[in-house]
Amino acid sequence: MMDTRTTALEFALDHFALDPEGPHGLHHWSQVCDIGYRLADLEGADKAVVEMFALFHDLCRVGDGVDRGHGRRAAELVRHCRNILFDLDDRQFGSLWAALAGHDCREAEHDDITVRVCWDAEQLTLPRFGITPLPRLLHTESGRSPEVIAWAVELAEIRGEPGKTPAAWTRVQSMESGA
Repeated sequence: MMDTRTTALEFALDHFALDPEGPHGLHHWSQVCDIGYRLADLEGADKAVVEMFALFHDLCRVGDGVDRGHGRRAAELVRHCRNILFDLDDRQFGSLWAALAGHDCREAEHDDITVRVCWDAEQLTLPRFGITPLPRLLHTESGRSPEVIAWAVELAEIRGEPGKTPAAWTRVQSMESGA
């Protein structure tokens, strides 16, 4: 039996309308996950939610430019995937839904640390576009730290290097390539 992370990744790759190697594709998802894991460790956030956020947050994009509403569309999509692709309890699912629905809203605020970690994990990938995240626009103390921002900038420079994706995602990539 496949684990839920592998199943969710396969679903994401099958349903992503954009180029999986593009700026909002697999490498971006893995960076969001890597950054999210680090912030979750520092802030005490739920890594299972962070991982599902990383996979689904851009899944409903219709283009690589400004795409208002893609977060809400992703939140509605996961409502249908719950208990099929992944199992999250009600609290976790509420965090995931809020993180997805609000991640493309600049004015968004939330009390849930897991939601804020998800948002910062995504924002801290902006260096892939040559944009250094502004601490005042981040939602966690850890995300605003100069050390984490510098690490995120460095992570953008190694985009796509083998071995830089979470282990569960690497297994799927290996299966796809026949390795």
